Amino acid sequence: MHVMHTLRADLNLVPALAVLLDERHISRSANRLGLSQPATSRALQRLRNLLGDELLVRDRDGYRLTARAEVLRAQLAEVLPALEALVAPDSFDPASASTPIDIAGTDFAVHTYGAAICARLMAESPGPKFVSTAGASRRRPSRSTAAVWSSGCSAGSWHLLSRRPSC
Repeated sequence: MHVMHTLRADLNLVPALAVLLDERHISRSANRLGLSQPATSRALQRLRNLLGDELLVRDRDGYRLTARAEVLRAQLAEVLPALEALVAPDSFDPASASTPIDIAGTDFAVHTYGAAICARLMAESPGPKFVSTAGASRRRPSRSTAAVWSSGCSAGSWHLLSRRPSC
């Protein structure tokens, strides 16, 4: 795979390029991008330098796309959906999940909300087993307070099993 041109490009400019070519107007593009007009104008200047083309040329009716910008606009229409799919987070469908699901929570959360969470998960996702660690910090479960609750809740009961985590 050849990546030399990609390495020199600022891929953060891709959304700005797509919107600028779509809107053909800097202020409207800025609104859609959630940027200021000067920031969008600077992005356009950086795109012009990167691509070696004016992209948008002022005429009596506002801006028009250059020939290169027209080609880029068509290419972006094909590439952007694939890029979006590449960086979009995985979706989770509890009804079709079959692998174990790990859930972490504090002792308070497990004792207060655990039964309700378990019941809802089992109703929406009957296939997988659930393993959760109570007393866990964001980094790693505490060996002294860790507990695991498992798919014993599939029968509607809530089992809190004391054991050491395996990490």
